Amino acid sequence: MYTPFAAETFYLYGDDDEFYTQEQFRAFNEKLSELLPNFAAKHYTAKHEITEEMRADMRDWLAAIG
Repeated sequence: MYTPFAAETFYLYGDDDEFYTQEQFRAFNEKLSELLPNFAAKHYTAKHEITEEMRADMRDWLAAIG
């Protein structure tokens, strides 16, 4: 079992992933939000990939936590 810790975490996931179901993503999101007090998540229109929109959001998130 994992113990909570204060890592800055940004969880990105798509709505058309070839490997994980949306139910799995929701469960991951719920569990991570319970364990990580500095947790943010965003759902995208994407497959199992990193899109330009995700890259832009990651840059913004990294700048914000700076």
